[in-house]
Amino acid sequence: MTINLQVLADNRDALLLAEVAALLHDWQKCIDMAVASQWRKNPHLASTPKTNEWQKRGSYLKPGEFANALSSLHLQVGSNLPIDLKTLVEEGRNPSSAEKHSNPLVSLLGMCHALAHVDKELGEQEQTEQACDRISTAFGFEDVQPTKLLEPLLNEVRPLLKQISYSNRMNLMSKIREVFSNAWGDTRRPINEVTLWDWGYAVSALYKSVLAAELIQADTSRWRLLHVNFDMLALYAKAVKIGDLLGYQRAVDEACKAVKKLIEEEYPLGNEIYRDSTGIYFTFPDLDLPADLAQEIRHRVEAVEMELAPRIAVTVGDGSTAAEQLKGILGKARREALEALAQPFDSQNLSSYWQQQWTSAGKWEICPVCRLRPMREGKEACETCLKRRASRIENWKKNPAQTIWMDEIADHNGRVALIVGKLGLDDWLSGDLVQTMLVKADSTTNTFTPKNSSPARLRRIWETCRRFWTETVEQEILAVHDYRQNDALRCARQLIIPDQKTDWRENVPYDGTVDGKAISLLWLEEAQHFITISNLQLSGELQAEQTVTVSDPGNLRNPRSFKIENAMPAGSPFDKYTPFLSLLASPD
Repeated sequence: MTINLQVLADNRDALLLAEVAALLHDWQKCIDMAVASQWRKNPHLASTPKTNEWQKRGSYLKPGEFANALSSLHLQVGSNLPIDLKTLVEEGRNPSSAEKHSNPLVSLLGMCHALAHVDKELGEQEQTEQACDRISTAFGFEDVQPTKLLEPLLNEVRPLLKQISYSNRMNLMSKIREVFSNAWGDTRRPINEVTLWDWGYAVSALYKSVLAAELIQADTSRWRLLHVNFDMLALYAKAVKIGDLLGYQRAVDEACKAVKKLIEEEYPLGNEIYRDSTGIYFTFPDLDLPADLAQEIRHRVEAVEMELAPRIAVTVGDGSTAAEQLKGILGKARREALEALAQPFDSQNLSSYWQQQWTSAGKWEICPVCRLRPMREGKEACETCLKRRASRIENWKKNPAQTIWMDEIADHNGRVALIVGKLGLDDWLSGDLVQTMLVKADSTTNTFTPKNSSPARLRRIWETCRRFWTETVEQEILAVHDYRQNDALRCARQLIIPDQKTDWRENVPYDGTVDGKAISLLWLEEAQHFITISNLQLSGELQAEQTVTVSDPGNLRNPRSFKIENAMPAGSPFDKYTPFLSLLASPD
């Protein structure tokens, strides 16, 4: 099957503008006055000083300015009549009236709003007495309070609305996310866990796909999921060194970025809604995977790294209605991906590339890292794998406070620990565990209302788990710990000036000894000195006149010695580091 990708490219700016309109369709929830309004309905809080405080905060805001910015933007997709964004978002967020609207752009937005909003299990009037000014986490802990609402929305987002296009989309989305992530999707307990970003993004992703479906003449009442999957754990298992593992990880990230650009921007078909160690998942129109699109996705991935061997598929949700399908489609797509990745070989990935690698290789050895390409005799790896390691060192120089060197991570005994944690997401993504959380219990009738696995709620769960590893663990626990409290040499680096300054190789670590103790050094050609890349507790502080003997990575049988002319503490930004390295931080 083929689709006319060009019609999507021709309507690119319109589809991206529609995406932003859907993202902003409930922007009034970002206003402090909306909170005060909800609090006035709470009989327990209506007369409290804090409610009055919220009402005062709302008195100086000027939401009309933002509404005017929206009214100056006009959207036209295909043959539909043009409409200004203010009208679109105000009439599209009311599904009952939007359904009868003469402009399909409004009625389709209303449909997306209704189908995504299954996180309001009891309707618009549910538990008004539970209104509050706090955002809950995905699992019920109220530890987040909104801090930045309308002011940054007006000051940062509004100017970017003047020209929504392919070139500034990511900047605009980033600014909206910064604001909406601190705003309420709902202010009533216990459905206050969905932020305005999660909620708006879910509607936006559905709206983008359904407008794309209309342009390519597919069904506009249902969705599918497109997923591009990689056997990441098998790639990581091939790694000989940590640098190989992180190189593969970077290749996967770059491949996902390339696919994301293709699906979200070049041919706007949908948006990323989930990503983990199995791959990346997008909303998609209700059609089978077109062969030409699959081929283009494969080309984009192979341009990054041929070894990734992507599995590309589209998943259809289970259920008789679109709402039922959306509740379980992500869990089903992930199960299908795991089944496909369980097979070690996929005929989709047959390529003459690998045969061509060996056509003129002669008697070269097979690379011990990728186990696919030829390697010159005496080398540690093939040229592709060596380049991957070298690029990692260049990236480290931009942020040397985050070490990549195992010898720096090692403790004073030269030992390292591998810490593994896992959050089991399978039953959350399927919706089973979501429904263990209660919305309302009526003891008189013995009836219970569980939470639904809405797209926004599942996204919130995914984001919470992802941020736990990347922010809570890495940034709030590991990065701020005082590792030098008992020994000044821990996490310190020195600059070493040798008496021999020629024939050293850039970006190549030199392992050796000084006074019989282990040391690792990296040569910086431009500065004409070494920098230590090992825990100085192992070797002690280096001094002038000491002799250092190192192995030459290119000729391990011939070690090389030099005398230290001068040794001094390294200056910023190389002066210190945190002794941990994140190998994999996926929500699952």
